[in-house]
Amino acid sequence: MPRTPSDTPKDKLTLSIDKDVKRRFDFVSKWHGLTMSHVATELFEEWLAKNTPPGLFDKEPAQKGKGQ
Repeated sequence: MPRTPSDTPKDKLTLSIDKDVKRRFDFVSKWHGLTMSHVATELFEEWLAKNTPPGLFDKEPAQKGKGQ
């Protein structure tokens, strides 16, 4: 069963968008019984699926620790 946005680790994202776009996004998300975070996650996943070059994440680089 695929993991849903509600059961995955979270991180915060701050972005700036037009006030009217945000208002409409909030309204339509609620109208569908969804949070803006849920819809945004779906949109990001769709965009990544269409735009990520093949093999880009096959081997992830090692993360550096603090101070490195």
